[in-house]
Amino acid sequence: MTTEELLHYRLSLIRDAANMRKPERAPVVSFFVTWKILDAGYKLSEALSDYAVMEKVVRHHQEEYNFDMLNDLGIRNPYRFARAMGSPTYMVDDEAESLAVHDIHIAEPEQCREIAANYMKFLWEHGMPAKYPWWGPEASLGKIMGAFGEMAGFMGFSGKINQIMTKEYGLPPRVAPNPMPQISLENILGFIFGIKGTSVLMRRDKAALHELIAAMDAMFYTPAIMGLKNMPAGQNPGFCYDSLLAMLAHNFLSPKQWEEFYVPALKPYLDAVAEKKMNILIFTEGNILRFKDFFRDYDKGVITLLPENDDIFEMRRELPNVALMGGMPNDLLGHGTKEECLDRAREVLEVVGRDGGLLFSQNKMGSYRNDAKSENLKAVNDFVREYRG
Repeated sequence: MTTEELLHYRLSLIRDAANMRKPERAPVVSFFVTWKILDAGYKLSEALSDYAVMEKVVRHHQEEYNFDMLNDLGIRNPYRFARAMGSPTYMVDDEAESLAVHDIHIAEPEQCREIAANYMKFLWEHGMPAKYPWWGPEASLGKIMGAFGEMAGFMGFSGKINQIMTKEYGLPPRVAPNPMPQISLENILGFIFGIKGTSVLMRRDKAALHELIAAMDAMFYTPAIMGLKNMPAGQNPGFCYDSLLAMLAHNFLSPKQWEEFYVPALKPYLDAVAEKKMNILIFTEGNILRFKDFFRDYDKGVITLLPENDDIFEMRRELPNVALMGGMPNDLLGHGTKEECLDRAREVLEVVGRDGGLLFSQNKMGSYRNDAKSENLKAVNDFVREYRG
């Protein structure tokens, strides 16, 4: 195939799987992030600090394993921008071959109403100094401009590597540039109060938390929903998916809290995607199966779930209307034999992918060297590409 023919072939495989039609074969998807740096023979700090090295890493990953879609093109961690901002977010240990992320929150629960009253003012006056100690009236313009320059460099690399993978390797871009509403609770838990602070508000001052959610929704979520609703109906033929969502906060919610704080935002989002006959890929960090009833009402072809800890066979039984991405446990890729990995791949293809709706991938972000053996990954990918069930 020519590169252009390969691009269209891969797009058809992915869209068929996402739409719950049985494709010619299951598409093979990469969910590797920092593992591919180590696999390419570089230190984490080398690739994270040098975009030329990261480009070599991404090229090596595709040339070695021949995926149909990559969930990460080396842009998962904006390390250089964080360093330019003086942020302690990333902790890179080349000797241990690990990257860790500080859990940083910028406010305390008692500040909730102050934030709701003027979100942008709070970020400028309190949030930025809490995250970046140098930020304030005496902040150096040179430092600010340097940080903006690093962000521009990061965005430039993002655009460049996308073009390289599409034009040189025939890899389709993951998601179309449509409006993608952000769930306010995710930002509140992940970036403002943290897990502890958000949990305290849910128990002690739900009214204040609802006020903040409403204020953030008005600024960010509602305009994005309206933008999505104003899009032309139909799927963008040049991309694997039309929308993308990462879910984490649900792991810390009781069923009652899920209904109160999460569903009111998630339902309008997915309803808009369904109304437009689009596909959405949702990465459900942790466990999502306990909220399975919520997803059962959507027609086939709307939702693809990438379950991290849930059993993919149980997911298929409980949610026959949802496409699934995953199936190959990282611990098996990293510690099992080639035969064990191939047996697992065959079972997933025969059971989960029997009638379509499977995008074969790893169940978690490949982050550490032991998350996969190269020979196991090559054997599994070759097998899946050749399998016709």
